[in-house]
Amino acid sequence: MSLAFSAIMALTQDVAAPYICEIAPVNPNPERYVELNGQIVAIADFQDLYDEIGQSYGDPFDFVWAPVSQEFNGELRMAKWNAAASRIYVGGQVSLAYSENGTEWFTELGPGSIPLPVVGSAAGFFFAADNDEIYEHNGSAWAFAGNGPSQVFGFAKIGSRIVAIGDGGGLSSVIGGAWSFTSPFLTTLVLNAISSNEMFGVVVGEGGEIHRSTNATTWAAVTNPNIDDLRCVHVVGSVVIAAGENGSILRSQDDGQTFTEVARIAGVGTFTGISRGSVFGNLVWIAITDQGKVFFSADEGLNWNQSTDLSARFKPQGNQVMDYIAGNFYIPGFDWATSKSVVLRISASSVGYDPQTHFKLPNLQPPGGAGFLKYFMRRP
Repeated sequence: MSLAFSAIMALTQDVAAPYICEIAPVNPNPERYVELNGQIVAIADFQDLYDEIGQSYGDPFDFVWAPVSQEFNGELRMAKWNAAASRIYVGGQVSLAYSENGTEWFTELGPGSIPLPVVGSAAGFFFAADNDEIYEHNGSAWAFAGNGPSQVFGFAKIGSRIVAIGDGGGLSSVIGGAWSFTSPFLTTLVLNAISSNEMFGVVVGEGGEIHRSTNATTWAAVTNPNIDDLRCVHVVGSVVIAAGENGSILRSQDDGQTFTEVARIAGVGTFTGISRGSVFGNLVWIAITDQGKVFFSADEGLNWNQSTDLSARFKPQGNQVMDYIAGNFYIPGFDWATSKSVVLRISASSVGYDPQTHFKLPNLQPPGGAGFLKYFMRRP
């Protein structure tokens, strides 16, 4: 244990009440500083401090296993927020699941008792799909909205149009009035996921296909550094992150016009879900693979580190499985421990550390500057 770490531990000996210490601004030299009880303490040996913190606590994300009602026994696919109904909906191969609080989950059948495995929201409207049939939810009931590609995988709003994509490209419809999904595009492709900031949208698919549009009717191919199948994509502002097979993660910082591969992580499977949200006031990207391995980035998708390996217990199913809703990340899937479908809620606002035995170092960066997850230190 370094002398610096010993000094910090000594300063905490007399702290009885719950105490959160702050990281002071980092100066240009490699030394780091921590503010404890108003005192600035230099951390001379940052590696030792980081190692000790990691050994003391581990992963601070709170993984909440929320089982769906007992009668549910089918696969759950993707989670989205239905603003009209004030509910989180999860698409399923047997029935839908929904929750108003993220903890208690119930089942709901679509019109005619059909399953609706794909759900999505766009322009204030909420949709679900079974194969090519698209349904809209008005806050209380489902109604047929039109036909999309042969197998719908996702929805988004781009400009003045709603888009549905899937196996066989995509179709779009003008917002308002009766739905008529026309204007086909990329009809020879399998498009696995779509995301937009409403000004532009990006679709990704099999063979590493990436296409971009600002109007939902004309699409431009975007060069991909590799040909791995892409299974998820997420747009926030001008940043676009896409991911898929062979642990590949791509990033764009120019509205999806160019991409570079920022990570290729061996042995983790295929990335099937990615989203961005706030963790202790920090904006963080989280991605999950079809094996249940969770990764995070705290620098807008440039560097990625593994957070948790859930593969012994959890398996997500489908494409674009994750979404950030009301302060939590939601991932539906299958829980090996209970042999039931569950909705996994990843929360950072109720991380479950005991302030009497640990204190938190927000924004603490590990050596190399990437990430911030291991910032709990055990009190003496």
